[in-house]
Amino acid sequence: MRICFWGQLLGILLFSSVYASNVQTINSKTQYVASFNLGPGWYNVGNTQSVLLQPGFTNIYVDNNHTQALITGELFFGIARQLHQHVWGQFGVAGALTSPAHLSGVVWEAGEPHLNNFTYTYDVDHAQISLKGKLLTLVSWYPYISASLGAGFNAAKNYTSTPLLFEILPMSPFMDNDSTSFAYTIGVGIQKALSVHWQLGIGYEFSDWGRSKLGPIAGNTTTNTLQLNHLYVNQLMFNITFLA
Repeated sequence: MRICFWGQLLGILLFSSVYASNVQTINSKTQYVASFNLGPGWYNVGNTQSVLLQPGFTNIYVDNNHTQALITGELFFGIARQLHQHVWGQFGVAGALTSPAHLSGVVWEAGEPHLNNFTYTYDVDHAQISLKGKLLTLVSWYPYISASLGAGFNAAKNYTSTPLLFEILPMSPFMDNDSTSFAYTIGVGIQKALSVHWQLGIGYEFSDWGRSKLGPIAGNTTTNTLQLNHLYVNQLMFNITFLA
């Protein structure tokens, strides 16, 4: 019984010292904070669009419905402050940049599935500037939630169509086009204090890039084009944070 008692007491003391040492890495005064986030993301558009190219002539564009990967990075600058005995907050400005999202599929000419004579591809580049906040719970590992709201800058470009039969001529391409849209992120994760100034973390983030669209085909009598109202990306983010 005595050994069991002293073992339990030792465990309590060790836990308390670990908890205290981590809480002590948080300064209750307002601090400046900077963090760098980097990680892979996954997206799957999986939609079908009908585009009226000429009066009485509509093509259907069927996405390949494949999950694809990209790389996303983010820089965050702001302030940090202990809001409660066990809650710490960060608020500031974030800028994000990604590798291109590649979209592809099959074209049904005149909306007829048996006239699937072309494949298509195009890219969407994304950059984002937003206001971002994070709330952390002060335990040995800091669980956190985060969210951001801002502007997404989406460049749809490099549209190409490839005939599947050699006797068919290529279709006229959609033009490159830049769009600005509302964008947001929601995230959860954990961070670990390495010292008073440095922390490492890992988390999941859901991102909505907002709207993107190609420019219309040159010379067309309509301005209809391929577009996305949303492009959703699931991200695994690794971060390093500095507190001054």
